[in-house]
Amino acid sequence: MTLPIYSQNVSAPSSKPTQCVVPCETLRNALMVLEEKKLLENQLGVARDSIQILSSVIKSQNELVDNKTQQINLLNGNLQAQSQIIDENKKMVEEYKRLYKKEKNLKRIGFGTGILGIVLGVLVAL
Repeated sequence: MTLPIYSQNVSAPSSKPTQCVVPCETLRNALMVLEEKKLLENQLGVARDSIQILSSVIKSQNELVDNKTQQINLLNGNLQAQSQIIDENKKMVEEYKRLYKKEKNLKRIGFGTGILGIVLGVLVAL
């Protein structure tokens, strides 16, 4: 399809062989595409910068999460150690209670044996 002659611009005569006649609409479209290309290049640069910044933020946050995870693991280990100490102390308390009851019973048996000895001694002496 050919365009009417009034829609074309003639280039100034020159010794360069690259000059040609281009329809005005095509020239406008080419300039719009060129401007869109520049705009998209700028947007792409901004997007790359944003990605780099966000990548460094994510890296920092991952390091923070790793540190907190290590702290949590350390605290869990400390809690387990404290639980073991508490359990050992409870066992010691139970053992002391058992020994106390045993000593108390031995003391009562000793008193009973002493009283029985005194009674028997008095009975034998009579």
